[in-house]
Amino acid sequence: MPLKKKNSSANPDLHWLRKIEQTSDKRMAWNFSFLSNEDGFNFSNEDLNTDLMLKRIAEINQRTFTAFLNLPRATGLEKIDPKKVHGKLKHKPSPSEFGEMREKLAGPKYCVIRLSQSGRIIGKMIDQTFYPFF
Repeated sequence: MPLKKKNSSANPDLHWLRKIEQTSDKRMAWNFSFLSNEDGFNFSNEDLNTDLMLKRIAEINQRTFTAFLNLPRATGLEKIDPKKVHGKLKHKPSPSEFGEMREKLAGPKYCVIRLSQSGRIIGKMIDQTFYPFF
């Protein structure tokens, strides 16, 4: 009895994925899986301006990842040593769910994206993916 031929739809051709990986037009990705569950640092915080945050994310994603990295820190990305963080976040570690492997890949510094003079998104970055925590 002859062997069944594999269904070609079960193994789709991933040539489009390779093309995306090779392009220089990469954009930043966002992973909100590790947001803090503390009310002062998540979407349940009434002081959080979600409209401003979403507008800022849209602005960032209008640029290529390389162009975003080349912005001045006031409008782009800033890396901060956790020991130099002040205020409420001074003694906040990365969420435990972020995991040891992601922590190693991201490195020890926090990444900060400014929303405004007083608003910031703080998290970690692995490759082009930003993981907001606070």
